[in-house]
Amino acid sequence: MGSTYNVTIEWENGEITPKPLSIIGADDPVACARYARENNLLGLPGWKPFRSIAKKKKKLFCLINQAKLRSFSTAPRYMYGFKIPKDYKDALRLDKLHGNTKWQDATKGEMDQLAEYKVFIDLGRGTDQPTINTE
Repeated sequence: MGSTYNVTIEWENGEITPKPLSIIGADDPVACARYARENNLLGLPGWKPFRSIAKKKKKLFCLINQAKLRSFSTAPRYMYGFKIPKDYKDALRLDKLHGNTKWQDATKGEMDQLAEYKVFIDLGRGTDQPTINTE
């Protein structure tokens, strides 16, 4: 592969390929540091750049958790085979992409129901907070 140190990567589709450590290390240094620490590779020349990350065990675990959370929060979500929008702007984008107004109609239905049940009532400025019966 043109590198002294290569790592074997298993991709999401199941394909296994060797890649240069320098490329994978630049892309995901936390995973490389974790792997080097678990397999006692930090003394080898190609793995030395990951020592500073791996030495800070507590920080390493924080970085790993951040990477997991970041990938989870940015991953698209699906329900019953349909992509779920992240916010209203994304819902409008999906409607435009599919050439319909299903998300807009669903949002309008929800807002109409909230208005029908008078969920939010503006009492104006300077009024006392209403008492709520919790029985």
